[in-house]
Amino acid sequence: MLYQIKYSLLLVLMVTLSSLYSAEISNTEVDDLICFIRAGETEKAINLLEKNSFLAEIELFNDGITALHLTIEYQNYELVERLLKYNIPIDAQTTSGNTALHIASSLNNSLFALLLLEHNADPNIRNSSFETPLHTATRYNNPDTIKTLLGYGTTEIDAQNYKGYTSLHFAAQKGYISIVKILLENGANRRSKDKQGNIPLHYAFESGNLKTIALLLEGDKEQLSIKNEFNKTPFDISIKYGIVQILNVIDRELRKKI
Repeated sequence: MLYQIKYSLLLVLMVTLSSLYSAEISNTEVDDLICFIRAGETEKAINLLEKNSFLAEIELFNDGITALHLTIEYQNYELVERLLKYNIPIDAQTTSGNTALHIASSLNNSLFALLLLEHNADPNIRNSSFETPLHTATRYNNPDTIKTLLGYGTTEIDAQNYKGYTSLHFAAQKGYISIVKILLENGANRRSKDKQGNIPLHYAFESGNLKTIALLLEGDKEQLSIKNEFNKTPFDISIKYGIVQILNVIDRELRKKI
């Protein structure tokens, strides 16, 4: 009995030492892969992955970043293509909830988002702020990426973040006129309310962007009377920010299209 206990303890010790040794080797390989990705050493990264394909699947940092996250961040298209040939979790999330598609959506290059979508990346996964890649693309003012995301019919155009903002709220607030137009053309709800009851038009008036205001009001001037949780309409916002004089101009432009 005592012999069996000692033997069992010995086995546990051997397994533990083996694991520690493997971890040390893995850490060295992980460090090498990180360096290769950051330095743009594509061939070296590929050679390392061919020897140890598991490196494509694991987290490289404690924050959950994988080789795919990092490679997209450094915009290495060739290496992203190679990584996607492995059995990698394409929708793996960092500790902040970002997928590779979130990172791709922040880039001023829609090809990365397209490549991920072609490999069945989920465009509706939320990060810790409850934002989808569409929110990210809007936040970073990337209209081409937005077109790419919306080209896949499963993308939720009116997804709301933790404050209730849709992508249209963001675009209206920032005055991203081209994105406002794209979102509206694809059926975005211009009356969607955030958690304070604001519709995108509230934010458009707050920012004072005349073109955005005109676009949002097209065919739906009744929005001017929609109240938020503070009992304020977009018209009230316009008075607060001293731009009430533009309403007549907008109304005249809208009437031309009726």
